[in-house]
Amino acid sequence: MLEQTRQDATSPWHAGELAMQRSVGVAERMDGPGRNFVRKAMPEQHRAFFPMLPFVVLGAVDAKGDVWATVRAERPGFMASPEPEILEVHLPRDAADPADAGMEDGDAIGMLGIQLETRRRNRLNGVIHRTDAEAFQVRVGQSFGNCPQYIQLRSSAFVRDPDLPTAMPTLHSSQLDDRALGMIEGADTFFVASYVDRDNGERQVDVSHRGGNAGFVHVGADGVLTIPDFPGNRFFNTLGNFLVNPKAGLVFIDFETGDMLQMTGRAEVLLDAPEIATFQRAERLWRFTPQEIVLRPDALLASRPLRNAAWKRLANQCTDQYNDNRSVQECPENLCPASSRLSPLRPPPRKSVLPRMAGTAVIPSASRSSIRRTAAGGTALNSSPAAPRSSLSSPANGQRSWITG
Repeated sequence: MLEQTRQDATSPWHAGELAMQRSVGVAERMDGPGRNFVRKAMPEQHRAFFPMLPFVVLGAVDAKGDVWATVRAERPGFMASPEPEILEVHLPRDAADPADAGMEDGDAIGMLGIQLETRRRNRLNGVIHRTDAEAFQVRVGQSFGNCPQYIQLRSSAFVRDPDLPTAMPTLHSSQLDDRALGMIEGADTFFVASYVDRDNGERQVDVSHRGGNAGFVHVGADGVLTIPDFPGNRFFNTLGNFLVNPKAGLVFIDFETGDMLQMTGRAEVLLDAPEIATFQRAERLWRFTPQEIVLRPDALLASRPLRNAAWKRLANQCTDQYNDNRSVQECPENLCPASSRLSPLRPPPRKSVLPRMAGTAVIPSASRSSIRRTAAGGTALNSSPAAPRSSLSSPANGQRSWITG
């Protein structure tokens, strides 16, 4: 069962997040999850997760107060957690990256660890202690998991040595050109950074994932981006930040070439507008006006999508393998959707093509009484491929579930 609310824990929500939660009537309901799930230290599964990644998404604020999102790639192992409150990051300074200016000693930073091939993601924010130009430590301010909703499945690979800088020049602009427009309008994924200065004087930076079908971001004739906000975990970290501080940083990636488009500007949240109805499943919209644009060709590792047909086949294989599972323990790791731990009642086949592979679709056969819906809706289950238990996540419509690893 979910642990009881830790009344001694301070609520993590600030005024903007609470305002967004009140707008959909969940502020009271989200108080307990906030105290329980948003921690000041990383749980063991997060500490083991970050070192596996070949890249990390970062949010940082420069000396002018502009916030930037970026993605930095390195060989797995460039991040490590010697203790739950510390994440060590071995990344060299990069003058071509506008976010790098906000990574000085004492600066606040937001981090998102995301594994596209499994759709796992974990968030972290904290303060940098820079040891030298090649590395820094982050002391954790907040750590929490996110569900796999809207993450597009991809595999990734280095197309060049990540230690070697690209020979392609960085391009700066104040307006979107055809190349930038093509990256935005064809994107099914981007990342957004935002921040607030809390009442206690601490700066809190956040960076998060946004995903949808290719073309889900609309660019108007005036160059303003309109982004649908789909149902989620009701934390409202990003939109809550915008209500308090409208500064935003976006990064789009061409996953075929490794080109990276970074923008900083201002955001506006639209809670009630007729345009909302033109975006399928959108609950609200937000707009972004870019003020500074940086295009960095060949800046990142490339990747390719895992095609839907292949994943349908994997879904059938996993469904056959796990059609005899029972819910043994609810797990609060990813609030959106809810989480339940499942254990197989019989061992998997010896010649199973895909033994409990993270990111794979399954249709759970657990009884209604064993899977509980929460404020976020749906069910979820998390585990490693070597563990006897697995974790499963499903959208609120209950039509399909995903092993998230």
